[in-house]
Amino acid sequence: MKKTQKLMLVVLFGLTFTLQAQEKRSIANLQLGIGGTVEGTSVKTPAVYGSYEYFPWDNLSIGGLIGYSTLNIKIENAFGDDIDNDSSNFVAGGLMNYYFYQDEKLEFYSHIALGYASGLTASLFYEFGAGGRYKLSDSLYLNSEIGIGLSLLKVGVTFQL
Repeated sequence: MKKTQKLMLVVLFGLTFTLQAQEKRSIANLQLGIGGTVEGTSVKTPAVYGSYEYFPWDNLSIGGLIGYSTLNIKIENAFGDDIDNDSSNFVAGGLMNYYFYQDEKLEFYSHIALGYASGLTASLFYEFGAGGRYKLSDSLYLNSEIGIGLSLLKVGVTFQL
């Protein structure tokens, strides 16, 4: 499983540097997540996520995301007692955002992501929702996303690269 995680990171960073070499817009996001589920298990908050987006067109971005969270697992032992247990969860995957509104200060988009989660067992995760950004300066934004999947609510900052 460690080899799979390392391979996914190498591919993600390679994709990031390849896409950055082109002349189009690109951004990086850092976010904290609240709520959500992975593998049918509750995610303890806050979860931490980082993502990169490249814009091949003005209203569509593609990219990748990585994240870390702790899963809260309830296990019933042989005596019928519920035991709470925590498990580390690493996620890596691809994302796509469609920007349906953009002006000088605001951006709103729909969001979909699919990838690998290493929680209890290696599995796929999905996420979809909507988000927005508010421009503070030429290279800094505040962002927020709501949706179903990794986290119900994400808040953070975006850097224009």
